[in-house]
Amino acid sequence: MRSAQRNQPKPNPFPPHLLPVVPVPPPPRAPYDRHWWVPPLASTVLAVVLLVVCSAPLREDGEWNPFAVGYLVPLGMVARSWFLDRTTAGRGARIGLGAAGCLITATYVMFLTPLALIVFFVMLLTGNVTA
Repeated sequence: MRSAQRNQPKPNPFPPHLLPVVPVPPPPRAPYDRHWWVPPLASTVLAVVLLVVCSAPLREDGEWNPFAVGYLVPLGMVARSWFLDRTTAGRGARIGLGAAGCLITATYVMFLTPLALIVFFVMLLTGNVTA
């Protein structure tokens, strides 16, 4: 009879709300993506091609227009896609950042023209443009 009592665990003398908090173990790391370099490489090539094709209106005189500096933001987004997490969990972020950079590269001139017109008309209406 005594051996049966020894094998049973003793009840915890502390109430559960007074026990120390046990830290939650971190989730397991996603497996390494062997082809992590494919989305950044594809978006880099596409962004450079789009830069050359879509920036043609900005360099009509053979010189670069100062507004071409705006292409640094989408190219920076594409460059950042090379340095994201190289696991399968980071694949969506690499694809999304590269695709967003390519989209902004393709549409930059289309957004630049209405923006320039808005600035011109605001300046015209406020008296900052004279003939």
